[in-house]
Amino acid sequence: MKMLSWNSRGSSWPGFIAQASFYAHNLDIDVFCILDTRASSDIINKTRNLPFDGSYVIPAQGQCGGLLLLWKTRMVHIDVIMPHNRFIHCMITDTATNISWYTTFIYAYPKKEQQAALWNEILDLRPSNDEPWLVVGDFNIIASLDEKLGGNQVITNFMLNFVTFLNNANLTSLNASGVPFTWTNKHKDDTLIYERLDRACVNANFLNKFPNANLENLSIIGSDHGPICLTMRQKQTRKGNGFKFEAIWLAHEGFRPLVNGLWKQNLENDPFLNFLAICNQFKSQVKVWNKNVYGNLFKKIEDLNGRSNDIQQQLMLSPFSSYLQEQDLIVRKQLLQCYKDEEIFWAQKARANWLNLGDRNTKFFQTQTNMRKRSNTIVKLKNEVGGWATSREEISDILIKDFKRRFQKECLKKKFGML
Repeated sequence: MKMLSWNSRGSSWPGFIAQASFYAHNLDIDVFCILDTRASSDIINKTRNLPFDGSYVIPAQGQCGGLLLLWKTRMVHIDVIMPHNRFIHCMITDTATNISWYTTFIYAYPKKEQQAALWNEILDLRPSNDEPWLVVGDFNIIASLDEKLGGNQVITNFMLNFVTFLNNANLTSLNASGVPFTWTNKHKDDTLIYERLDRACVNANFLNKFPNANLENLSIIGSDHGPICLTMRQKQTRKGNGFKFEAIWLAHEGFRPLVNGLWKQNLENDPFLNFLAICNQFKSQVKVWNKNVYGNLFKKIEDLNGRSNDIQQQLMLSPFSSYLQEQDLIVRKQLLQCYKDEEIFWAQKARANWLNLGDRNTKFFQTQTNMRKRSNTIVKLKNEVGGWATSREEISDILIKDFKRRFQKECLKKKFGML
């Protein structure tokens, strides 16, 4: 099961729906919490094209705040226990395993002076029977100077208060793969700042229940925050769907000639058998055509996300590189354009006539063992061509090949005295 938390910095900017749709569909998210929606309860209408049938809204206060919680009811059951203008406290049950845990989705006050009272309110939510508890979202504070790049490197009382809150709540901040920071001010000069403001914090029982839980920080694209994705367990591989005609094909200049060419054929003497033969050929050829044309859009988004991740990783080492900043801007612009294209695709796929092309409203030792296991777990490895291997089989294959290469090289050195 996968959960994703994202501070979108509003929900009316161009590409918001497309970017949210990409996360929901391509990452196969089961629970999606969007923070700082800056919208009223009508945001449900804006996001109805997303693949979720469960929802809960905390409306914004004026032009700031707001939370939207979306979920797939076939995957999880969610009972909201306490709503707040800055958090949603609920009980989540995995329908496949019947395992339940408390989750608090949080969007902390940007003003540090207001956070102490919020920490106390969340502290009161701590399960009395020490049941599994997850607190996830935008905390708007760093826990140490290691979580900041640029700006003033000063330990503040607000940071100390936050660490004290985590200790009092018996919460541990999960380590994350991906980019090290989740927020940037996007400045182009020496005032550029990166911080890790978004995180997932868990108690000991949560770690014991989900020792293989994996947190990943995704690239910062449209918003000034990048999403964080928490994978609770490996999902089963789904079988492919049958053939479905997509209305968006009609708008492509190459589709009608393809159809005309197919239907002019005489494959069988019998008209009915000829009709069936052409239908079968139509399905097979259109599937190939669709993969080559529209499949490239999704592959491009995936590749651009990978490039964005790599560039932002390099920016952590050279934050004032004008070249890297320019490349980051170019890739983000390309991604936003791809998200807009995908927005049109998914709107037509869902028969969403409401979306117009011009409308962009768019226990101690066990816990310690689990934590050590988590830190020693290899989540992904780069292969020889620079791609990421994530499955156990792919990672094993890379390690075995590398071991054989090193072993053979060492043997050659010993046998022939090669340096």
